[in-house]
Amino acid sequence: MAQYVSNKLAQSRKAAKIWHTYTENFAPLRLCVKKTCYLKGIGAWPPKNFPFRWGFRGRRPLTVDHGAKPHGYNAVRYNVLYTAIVTMLLLRRIQGRGCAGTRFPRIPLRGRPVLADDPLLTAIVGPTAVGKTALAVQMAQRLGAEIISADSRQIYRMMDIGTAKPTAEEQTLARHHLVDILDPAAEFSLATYQELALAALADVLARRRVPLLVGGTGQYLAALLEGWQIPRVAPQAELRATLEQEAAALGVARLHERLMALDPLAATQIGPHNLRRIIRALEVCLVTGQPISAQQTRQPPPYRIRTIWLHRPREQLYARADARADAMLAAGLVDEVASLVARGYGWELPAMSSLGYIQLRPYLEGTASLATCRERLIFDTHRFIRRQEAWFRRLPGLEVWEL
Repeated sequence: MAQYVSNKLAQSRKAAKIWHTYTENFAPLRLCVKKTCYLKGIGAWPPKNFPFRWGFRGRRPLTVDHGAKPHGYNAVRYNVLYTAIVTMLLLRRIQGRGCAGTRFPRIPLRGRPVLADDPLLTAIVGPTAVGKTALAVQMAQRLGAEIISADSRQIYRMMDIGTAKPTAEEQTLARHHLVDILDPAAEFSLATYQELALAALADVLARRRVPLLVGGTGQYLAALLEGWQIPRVAPQAELRATLEQEAAALGVARLHERLMALDPLAATQIGPHNLRRIIRALEVCLVTGQPISAQQTRQPPPYRIRTIWLHRPREQLYARADARADAMLAAGLVDEVASLVARGYGWELPAMSSLGYIQLRPYLEGTASLATCRERLIFDTHRFIRRQEAWFRRLPGLEVWEL
């Protein structure tokens, strides 16, 4: 693993200086290259008579040179090469140097442009059981980095086994932020996480250390890496209780219909069965008098983004997740959940609805066997892994590392 990390860092160090500096500047065009190594050596492209008759994705290219397609080019390689050339032309245009023989318009930058001397934020993301913690600790040791957690459940105290929290040894090898900071009954929102994560990031950079954002909670990652502007509306306990009673009496679909009438855009983005997000959207709408979708804007953050997506074949990932579930049960997960219940933490708390905890409720209440709860835990883990991947695809500055 240590050699793998060393090789990956060496391969991408030069490309990161170019690619991640300008990624946000031409992201609206959705142009990308499978590997940044394709950009290496392009230099003074395009040659004077290079053929550009065939456009990318069926569109006519924006150049004045039209020749014949060269013989012997593989179609996939030709498309990748064309994408790389267009990308370099865009970079030249963004830098103000112009591109002779092209009809590219000046590209407007979205918000603040990403600058070469901006601090670099590297995010290590991946689904459950892929191996994020072990690799992040090794990278932190090599780079002199500190880890900022992006896990919505590792923030809670007394929840160590079920959340696969970094061990005491791992936390000694690399300093971790936003781990073990809250009681399981405490209120915690996305806006609160963003504030704490930005404060931790500023602290790490102020001490001239390297920040590593590590986790698998897609919403936390997107909020930080995409610069979400989140409405600052404190939880309204009475209003939430009223909405929960309405959902219990009339069904979650009725609340979703109510949200559709107040904020159609938010309703289309929130699933009709996601009660927690529906209540939050209604809460913001009713308190502020404005749709939550109108208040959720994005401002590019003032640092360069490099997102490393750790990827394994699905069958291998499922096998690792199943083995980890068995290891958690053997390590005392049932006792950990029972201890939380004995301390008075109810199942209605967000912390107790976590993966690995809510699945053991039937066993602790005597309505199901441990084997049945184990099967449910494995099934829900597989489903959660599939949902996580949808979040990772949207993150900026994405690199895929096959493990």
